[in-house]
Amino acid sequence: MTHGVLKLSCTDQIGLLAKISGFFSHRGCNLTEVRQHTDVDTGNFFCRIEFESLSGAGVGDVSLDFETLGRELGADWKIRQRTEKYRVALMVSRDGHCLSDLLWRWRDGSLLFDLAGVISNHKDLNKEMDIGKASFVHIPVTKGGKDNAFNDIDEVLSSWNTDVVVLARYMQIIPPEMCQKWEGKIINIHHSFLPAFAGGNAYQQAYRRGVKVIGATCHYVTSDLDQGPIIEQQVMRASHCHTVGELRKLGQDCERMALARGLKFHLEDRVFCAGGRTIILGD
Repeated sequence: MTHGVLKLSCTDQIGLLAKISGFFSHRGCNLTEVRQHTDVDTGNFFCRIEFESLSGAGVGDVSLDFETLGRELGADWKIRQRTEKYRVALMVSRDGHCLSDLLWRWRDGSLLFDLAGVISNHKDLNKEMDIGKASFVHIPVTKGGKDNAFNDIDEVLSSWNTDVVVLARYMQIIPPEMCQKWEGKIINIHHSFLPAFAGGNAYQQAYRRGVKVIGATCHYVTSDLDQGPIIEQQVMRASHCHTVGELRKLGQDCERMALARGLKFHLEDRVFCAGGRTIILGD
């Protein structure tokens, strides 16, 4: 049996969902999950539909048939096989907690993707992480050599046929040109103290201010540093009893969970970017 996913956005109109569901009904498809949202401010409609074809038609056939309706609706849409895996490249510096967590979820099957490889500007984690047969590529970023380094990174990503890039605590600023080329395809994680506690000693600053909540934000990368559309956030309670080290560990837990959930939403085609924010259909 064929299982597919439709991801669609367009201007809202009367009878829109009926037209879409009618399309699938006429082609012998059963809808197994339907999520929708209309933005009242913009009048835009978003939907994600999972379906199974009972007629024997493949996802490619259904997608080809949908083109006429897609043009009629003026929609931005795609249909793909639900079991089709995106190729994901992971980038990391020296902190391995996010990378380790994603690799565990990848091996466990709770995150379904093909691991294209790991890129790092340091060699520290090469032997520590079990990445199977995937490549670990060390591309140092030196003073005065950043442009060349990111040209090399872009070439590696392209050679791997990468669909999604995940910055699993990669501590280098992505150049604007690369942000534009990979728009909506680079996912990052940072502690949610920013911008109130900017800099490398955010947890020390948080400790001194007596924070009561520790958090992390998963977002898409844009040329505006740490200002991209938010995909997921996680928080934990903190108190005066926590040391700086304990606050850091709480923050790392938040980072791991937020990044994993954010990536899962992206891999399942649940994320719509609408201006500076996101619409997440399902969890």
